[in-house]
Amino acid sequence: MEYRDADAKLQGRCRERRKLENNTYLERRYTGAIAVRLHSTDVLTFFPDGRIEVNTGGWHTVTTRDRINCYLPRPWSVGSERGTTVLYKSEAGYHWNPVATVDNSLTIPPDGTIKGGGDYAAFKEEIRKADNERNRIRSRAQYWMRKAAGIRVDRSVCCAGLFRYQCATSRRWNRNLTPGLKECGCVVLHVTPCAKALTVESIMREENVTVRLAKMKIYGFERFLLDAKAEVIDREARYELIGLRVGEPRPFTIPDNLVRALKMTCPSTGVVYINAVPPRTQRVREALDWMFNTKGYLDRIGQAA
Repeated sequence: MEYRDADAKLQGRCRERRKLENNTYLERRYTGAIAVRLHSTDVLTFFPDGRIEVNTGGWHTVTTRDRINCYLPRPWSVGSERGTTVLYKSEAGYHWNPVATVDNSLTIPPDGTIKGGGDYAAFKEEIRKADNERNRIRSRAQYWMRKAAGIRVDRSVCCAGLFRYQCATSRRWNRNLTPGLKECGCVVLHVTPCAKALTVESIMREENVTVRLAKMKIYGFERFLLDAKAEVIDREARYELIGLRVGEPRPFTIPDNLVRALKMTCPSTGVVYINAVPPRTQRVREALDWMFNTKGYLDRIGQAA
């Protein structure tokens, strides 16, 4: 739809206003412009000089984008990327190139240039950095978990090449790390000790702090503390602060050999829950305040009961 098409619809009794779809109206403005209004937002505004204003009003919803696409003339269209509305321009009738992000509103002049909106390249760069940071943390955690589990992967003859998604050991949705030769050529090996051979004694002898924590996760944090017979440091109400010293302390460093956890018992089911807390925690009240990010949590729970 363009300005002349919108003006042709607003004739006769419907000269000022005509219903287009559910909650969507075509309305004439006192400035001479014609707007497509969804609820209380003019998602599209057509001007007599050929300008078109695209406005989401901050509502990046499926309905908003649908109404814009229904009445925005080609070669323009809008879509969604990571919850942000993006303006596209069609080339050769089928290939859509992203032009700008519609943070709130932008204007499309008759010459096809864009005024307003956000920089799409900067938007993609921000997404790339966030993804890389998230993947870096996840990949690092996976590396230490494999190391703690005794898993080693030989990819020297992997036939996946540049298409890493075809590698059986790197598929996020179907990761196969059982020992043996994979269809892609990778060989998965379990070096000593393997995950099934983990014991409390072997975990406590581990000198590498990161590997030790990863082994605790594989063994099961709750199970580890219970099997290691952690001592009770503080007890209040139905909570217990338990602690365990693992390995030898290193001088002039944070006491990373200390493991502290809050043991909670459900009064109705009797199920025991154990949550890790900072190693310097000394009281049950401190642990509860840290877990729930508040102060005086135990007192407030007692008053409510």
